[in-house]
Parts: sequence; C-alpha cells; structure tokens
Amino acid sequence: MILNFWASWCIPCRTEHPVLVQTERTWDDSEVVLLGVVYQDSRANAERFLAQYGGDWTHVLDPSQRTAIDYGVYGVPETFFIGRDGHISHKKVGPVTWDLVRYQVDSLLAVSCFVGQRRQRRRHSVSAMRRWLPITLVLAFQLPGNGRVAGGRDGSRNRGGPGDRGAPDSRRRSIRIDGSGRS
Repeated sequence: MILNFWASWCIPCRTEHPVLVQTERTWDDSEVVLLGVVYQDSRANAERFLAQYGGDWTHVLDPSQRTAIDYGVYGVPETFFIGRDGHISHKKVGPVTWDLVRYQVDSLLAVSCFVGQRRQRRRHSVSAMRRWLPITLVLAFQLPGNGRVAGGRDGSRNRGGPGDRGAPDSRRRSIRIDGSGRS
C-alpha cells in the first residue's frame, strides 16, 4: 500500500503527482493499493487538482488532521510504503520519485511473496525488529459511492472543539486497511 498525504496548494505535490499517476498505471490494485489523503485542503480544491492532473485512485479528506497526526505528518507531501502485514517499510518526506516508488513497491512485493512462503513452511511471522504502526484510518466523513474525494461539502467540517473527539454519530467510521485492498 502507498499512503500519500497531499494538498492542492502544495507545489512539491504537483511535482510528484505524475509519479503517482504512473504508479497507478503500472501496478494492478491486487498488487498495490494507492490511497491519497487530502491534507488541510477542501474537497473542491482537491477535485479541481485531480481534474487537472489526473488520478483515479481513492482520495479521502482528513478534515481534523487526526490521521495525519497519527502518522506523524508535519507537512506535505509525505508518503508511506506499507506492507501487506501492516508494517511501514519506508516513509518519504517530500516528493517521491519514480525510482523510489519502483524500488519500494518491488521490495514490498518480494517480501510479501517470501513471507507467504515462509509462513506456509514455518508458521511464524517476520522478525519483530521492524518498526510498524497499525493501518487504521479514522475517517470523520462519509465515503460517497460515486465521488473520488470523500468528505464534507468543503472538507473542513470538524465536530467538537480542539482535542475533542466529537460526539459519536453515523458520519464517523474506522476503516482497517490491511494492504491487500480489502477494508
């Protein structure tokens, strides 16, 4: 999985976007899941950006920046390469290059094949020496069925005050993404 935090106002995001478009075209969804998280931006701006530069993979808004905070994002673009086991194998601060994406994805796909074979033979997981974070995104918006960008009308909707998790309602949902495309 490639988790990319971006914004329409971010100049380096415009530089890296063609690389992400090429990534989408190179690997099938069964191999690589590409997820864009719109950071401190509105849905309308994100949709204009995508209309101009392309990008048919899933994009979600993070209106309260909780997901960005959980991942330690302090600017955009930031990209996380995450294996099928949920381990973050690499974090890139700044725009990604095609060489970096190709190397990271090929490495993750190779590890995925090796780990699958290893688990079948020995029934144990990869060494716990690797640093990892759970891949749980808390999305405080409804995912529409027909839109490319998910979120409130302008993406800036925030329930509750600073530090408040907000009252539970039908618009809040947690999604666990395991890197295989299933949620």
